Amino acid sequence: MITLSTALLLACSLLVGACGASQAGINSRLRLALHSPIQAAFISFLTGTLLLGVTALLMSSPWFAPGTPATLPWWAWLGGLLGAFNVTMAVYLAPKLGALTLALSIICGQVLASVVLDHNGWLGYPRIELSLERLLGAVLIVAGVLLVARANPLEAAAGSRHGALPNKSPGRYFLLACSIAVGCSLASQAGINAELRTALSSPVQAAFFSFLLGTLALALVTATTGRDWFRPGALAATPWWAWLGGFLGAFIVTMSVFLAPRLGALTLAIAIICGKVFASLVLDQQGWLGYPRVPLTTPRAIGTVLMVLGVLLVAAN
Repeated sequence: MITLSTALLLACSLLVGACGASQAGINSRLRLALHSPIQAAFISFLTGTLLLGVTALLMSSPWFAPGTPATLPWWAWLGGLLGAFNVTMAVYLAPKLGALTLALSIICGQVLASVVLDHNGWLGYPRIELSLERLLGAVLIVAGVLLVARANPLEAAAGSRHGALPNKSPGRYFLLACSIAVGCSLASQAGINAELRTALSSPVQAAFFSFLLGTLALALVTATTGRDWFRPGALAATPWWAWLGGFLGAFIVTMSVFLAPRLGALTLAIAIICGKVFASLVLDQQGWLGYPRVPLTTPRAIGTVLMVLGVLLVAAN
């Protein structure tokens, strides 16, 4: 029987998944006022870093235990770089693919990368042999993503406004590959940030260091491009909620670090995936947060079910 505390943790995990789907749309709306997705990612990371930094200082907890930084592997500090890549790519991809296609293709990458990481025991993950059931689950996930991607009924006018590509164009499949790469990066980032957490006093501190490094990397890239920031007249037309992506990102990373040891990686991943999928369905159906409006069709529903079945099959073994 599920206890009340476990139910609350699962509810938080569902909320993390919903925030992940929402964050991409929010940051993409901010990007409309800027000249590049890197600038939007930088603003998102900067706000998240400031929030986490102030919170960590107010907690007045010690940062590192004596000697722990020296025992950390070098890759434990790279979570912020992967996070910067993830947010930048999500800003670019969200209006072109829609919420559900983006979410499912990212999930596809997460699951495929997780299977490889588990099989080899990389990045601190426990070693889990690749079984026939896990392989079949991965195939179902890929099939579900491809079915949803091919059945994306964006109208021509809406697609041109949002920059979406035709369903069967080579460019669209390239964008799907980029989304899968983001999912692979997310699976790796979770293990990296969890390793960093072992040397710190709180999940907030781990999230802060991850965001800080990502912010510095994005600041360096934006400084070298030499481009202007805001488009003429676009700033005034930007809604207030377009500035909240960094706050959602800070919440997502902090809660993921907090929830992982309490629920386990597998339960946490499934809950986040469910929250992301259902939130994406709503966002696409309603056209909220800057996403192009995409009605739920039978092929998209079947593809989503295949993906969920694949995730459960991989998780069960």
